[in-house]
Amino acid sequence: MRLRCRNDWGQSFYNLQSGRTNMRHLATATTAFFSGILFLGSGLMNSSTQEPEPLVGTVHQMAELKEQLAETKKPWLQFLDVPSMYCGVYHLKAGSQDGQAPHGDDEVYYVESGKAKFVAGDKESDVVPGTILFVPAKMEHRFHSIEEDITLLVFFARAPKPSEK
Repeated sequence: MRLRCRNDWGQSFYNLQSGRTNMRHLATATTAFFSGILFLGSGLMNSSTQEPEPLVGTVHQMAELKEQLAETKKPWLQFLDVPSMYCGVYHLKAGSQDGQAPHGDDEVYYVESGKAKFVAGDKESDVVPGTILFVPAKMEHRFHSIEEDITLLVFFARAPKPSEK
């Protein structure tokens, strides 16, 4: 058997056997967020039949995560950490500065609320609720011109270790 993480549509976004992440399917998993519920699951695939066995996972309510984040008085709340990926909620207040530096992992942002501009490399975009952004590892990026408080759901796909390449 091999372990795969799947989104609600059954698309694999991480395969433990190959150690590869499918960022397109990972981004698709964020659309489950529209209902206000995020389900992150992992399912076992029967390697002889390639049929998925029942998913087992965790359920997070975005409203509860936002409350937890507000209680910390920090901009970042990590709520999931597994070998293949980690996820969190990132919140920036209107008029604030995004002080993040490039990361060593690929990431996907899903804009839950707010309005701002986003720059990655030499490309700039307006971001509003529903926007999905992909940033490859080590690329300079940041949010700026934050007109309304912005809340983001962030998925990081861990880069393979040099020994795993």
